[in-house]
Amino acid sequence: MAYIQFKDCVIDGVNVVEAWLREQPEDIQAEFLVLLDRFEKVPVENWRQLRRNTKGEDRGYKKLHGEHAVLREFSVDKEGHYRLAAYRGPADSEMTLLSGWIHSSDGAQKVGLELAMARREMLREGKAERVDHVT
Repeated sequence: MAYIQFKDCVIDGVNVVEAWLREQPEDIQAEFLVLLDRFEKVPVENWRQLRRNTKGEDRGYKKLHGEHAVLREFSVDKEGHYRLAAYRGPADSEMTLLSGWIHSSDGAQKVGLELAMARREMLREGKAERVDHVT
């Protein structure tokens, strides 16, 4: 049985996901570690169900739609203010984390998602790298 492996985006030698997470309060860092650890234990074949279910154990994850349909979003805290954007791939068993932001407004959401899209393109063009996410 295959499981999802989380990867982080690295630009010019800087793990941009790890750097963003380190700037957040310790409890938020801990919540993301628990959330990602939980999703690493979901078999790949069960991820299709996750995008349809945003209640219960699957809370904190959603597949986005529209112009950002290639992205997934992970969120923590009661209001889901802290967000990480990712895309599924490049391999079917990988989820690459791209950007983090605090969702304080629609503008913050837009910037976070646009940054994620730009970083995804950088990875596709070989201008950025990926490393294992350490939980």
